[in-house]
Amino acid sequence: MERKWKKLLAVFMAVAITLVSFGVSDVYAAQNTEPSGITKKTLKLDSTNIKLTAGNSRKVKIKNTSGIKIKGVKWSVTKGKNVVKLSQASKQSVVVKAVKQGTASVQAKIKTASGAVTRAVQVKVPKKSVPQETEEPGAAETPVPTAAPPDNVIEDTSVSELIHYNMACSEDGKRLLDQSGNGNDAELFGVNTTLQQNQSLLLEKGAYIKLPEKVFAGRNTMTISIWLKNYSGTINTSAMFVGTKEELPVSYWLLNPSNPAGRMKSVMTNSRNASEPFNTEVGISPSIASKGTDGPFTGTEWNHYVTVITADSITGYFNGKKVGTSKLDMKFSEFGNDLAAYIGKSSYPDVTYTGFVREVQVFQGAKTDTEIAQLYDTGKGEDMELKGTKSEIFIADRADPYITLGADGYYYFTASYPMYGARDKDGYDRIILRRSKTIEGLKTAEEKVLWDESESKTAHRFIWAPEMHYIGGKWYVYYAASGSANNVWDINCHVLMCTGNDPYNDRWVEKGKFQAAKGDKTSFTGFSLDMTYFECNGKSYVIWAQKVGNSNLYMAEINPEEPWKTTTQAMLLTKPEYYWECVTFAVNEGPSVLIHDGKVIVAYSASATGPEYCIGYMYADEKADLMDIKSWTKQKTPALTSEDLIEEYGPGHNSFTVDEKGNYIFVYHSRSKECYEGNCGYGAEDPLYDPCRSARIRTVQWDENGLPVLNQ
Repeated sequence: MERKWKKLLAVFMAVAITLVSFGVSDVYAAQNTEPSGITKKTLKLDSTNIKLTAGNSRKVKIKNTSGIKIKGVKWSVTKGKNVVKLSQASKQSVVVKAVKQGTASVQAKIKTASGAVTRAVQVKVPKKSVPQETEEPGAAETPVPTAAPPDNVIEDTSVSELIHYNMACSEDGKRLLDQSGNGNDAELFGVNTTLQQNQSLLLEKGAYIKLPEKVFAGRNTMTISIWLKNYSGTINTSAMFVGTKEELPVSYWLLNPSNPAGRMKSVMTNSRNASEPFNTEVGISPSIASKGTDGPFTGTEWNHYVTVITADSITGYFNGKKVGTSKLDMKFSEFGNDLAAYIGKSSYPDVTYTGFVREVQVFQGAKTDTEIAQLYDTGKGEDMELKGTKSEIFIADRADPYITLGADGYYYFTASYPMYGARDKDGYDRIILRRSKTIEGLKTAEEKVLWDESESKTAHRFIWAPEMHYIGGKWYVYYAASGSANNVWDINCHVLMCTGNDPYNDRWVEKGKFQAAKGDKTSFTGFSLDMTYFECNGKSYVIWAQKVGNSNLYMAEINPEEPWKTTTQAMLLTKPEYYWECVTFAVNEGPSVLIHDGKVIVAYSASATGPEYCIGYMYADEKADLMDIKSWTKQKTPALTSEDLIEEYGPGHNSFTVDEKGNYIFVYHSRSKECYEGNCGYGAEDPLYDPCRSARIRTVQWDENGLPVLNQ
């Protein structure tokens, strides 16, 4: 048995190397079969082998000759991580920098609408200096452009307002009106001006704002202030940018509310380097960390970002407090006249910003620390105050929590058992169970192993999101697991059945992988997990998440006598479509059902598993035909997000129960503040093994329409 596990672990670790930044909801991107319609000729890298001298860089591009829709690209170094470094990764390209002698392999994991493919380039860094060789001669060498001198350099450092946008728009919806009196209106591109929240504008689906470039040319001293509510996730993007117009802009200032490490970034290039301008950045969280100050961790709540640029320094502020100052050797006026200025994008081909924007101001001159603190106090207003509520950890290190009340009067608790939880480094391999006569008693109740993968011939690792249900007079557990010892990512819905009436002590047996109804060619054909069960009007239903393009929720009927197979064709219940469902990854998962006041309510989780993870819901009349999608209404806004909480991040994967007093209880998981900031596994090499998602409980409140209120 030990040899078996060592072999499986070796396979598992080999796959895990390619999943450096995936969370639990992100593993849908881990499948690597060649989709139909895509070949290595139609979707490839522009080079398969390159040679670089240490210190030089080369941009590697994706060639897409058939117009295949690319949804995302994950670049990684799979061999020779000390030989090369990657930067400025996007859906189109990545910059590879040679660090030291050796060989390396750079991989692009490309997500398309029909599936994921992997492409790679081999990099050789020789000992001796040699001319750079590429399949496209000259591609690695980019001349340093000479900027045209500014028409005039503005030396006036007195503080005065140049631009002020309070998000008031022109009647035709094409312009953002400048309130400063200087006539510096901005142009709106793809912005739906009806999508406003507290006098803010929502930028999504590539929408952006083009600022008047003349305001910035020739200036050395400026104060730039902006309020952002970021839904881009932790990614290379620009919420505000002023700089040159090349695809690899030589000179720029940019603001990213949350870089890949989850930190504020506000930087300015400090010299001219056409091939790797990002390595000249100084300021807050620059590409080379030693050239600036680490920015604070940020989330999805409203935050205030201020940057002060002078002739010899750049200073960043976050929510009224100074973050750090860096010395400048290059003046902003040296950027020249031909500038681009945006809110929501940059000259880089990076992902555009998604989120809300409000109260944008640009000042001539440098505001003081006190004045910037006043800007924050004035701008936040009552509607921007952090008003969240706090819930204490109920059971630590237990994600995807599920509580059910049995006819025996016991509450039963189960959850995902993490890889590094409870000092056990071999997790995600078992189903645990607690029981108590009270919900509070579950906190300290003995936790026993109900079942583990060593007993199975069909379930192999990644035992996720178990739920225990009483169906047709018997206890069952629905859970996710890999169905293949040789492919740990062959994850699907599985079923256990209790052989007796005591789920805590009696024996459990496998019923195997969930089966689709005859003729159903959609259900369980790909990556699927997070199955739940409910009954309504004498019928039995299951809902689960499945990767069909994105992660969607599907629903079907079952026979309670055989609750391991569907009896109807699956119906697409919901797919990610709103901004809060598509942060980092487009995900709907973790469904749970509550029937209350004549309504069937389905709560579900959305987006990737970082601070962007959140809960939404949809509902239908309980007397309606639940297998008719027209019976369902989907809420357009999330029901619970990180900004609704105090020192908690990424609420998700909930369940419902009723306490001893008849109150409806909402059970969910989230990360604590210290865990989100990197002190408990989050942000480690692979957050898939982060144990820090802990179970919490809240009492459900109800609105006047009988719908749940989860954020109070």
